[in-house]
Amino acid sequence: AKAEAPETLRARFGHNELVNSFHGSESVGGAEREIRFFFPTGMLEPLSIQDSKEYLAKYINPILTAGLAELVKEKPADPLGFLADYLDENNPNMAFLELPSKTRPGSP
Repeated sequence: AKAEAPETLRARFGHNELVNSFHGSESVGGAEREIRFFFPTGMLEPLSIQDSKEYLAKYINPILTAGLAELVKEKPADPLGFLADYLDENNPNMAFLELPSKTRPGSP
């Protein structure tokens, strides 16, 4: 993607063929099959408004609030990049994600 379409999100944020940041399914049915394959315990149905609010309050608001507080303290020249790096570096789910070393960014 980097050579063919360097301005795409996959080219800008992908690391290699395996860790490429984005995937698009060819159809809704294909997307449902792929989601069930990769996330067999996940659900496809949308959350209710109340469930969405609870999810945001529990999982998103704490890390986002901490990141925004750091952003205000630091006042970086690139606030969006700073916040993205902060969220990446402080991702509470990284403890559960283990990539093989050859798929990690910057690895041979």
